[in-house]
Amino acid sequence: MSLILKTGAIRTRPTKVLPTNRVGFQRQLDILRAYAIHGLAGKAVTNEQVANTVNMKSETASLCNAFFSDIQFIQKTDAGYVPSAEVLSFN
Repeated sequence: MSLILKTGAIRTRPTKVLPTNRVGFQRQLDILRAYAIHGLAGKAVTNEQVANTVNMKSETASLCNAFFSDIQFIQKTDAGYVPSAEVLSFN
């Protein structure tokens, strides 16, 4: 998708999601590990479960979901997010 700026220049939107800068790298790893802890046996994990594990508000922990989903570390389902086999191995 492209945007036309006031100057007439065309700017395209990024095609990939970047990690959030609102959660530090170590905390992002902690969130990923929390998905692995709660997602054993292919269970879906909710934002609240992850947030409680890493002592963070669920709204803040969920900021990582777009990036993790884009790189296929987690997969969205109706019940929450299911971690990939690589994430489970990470734990």
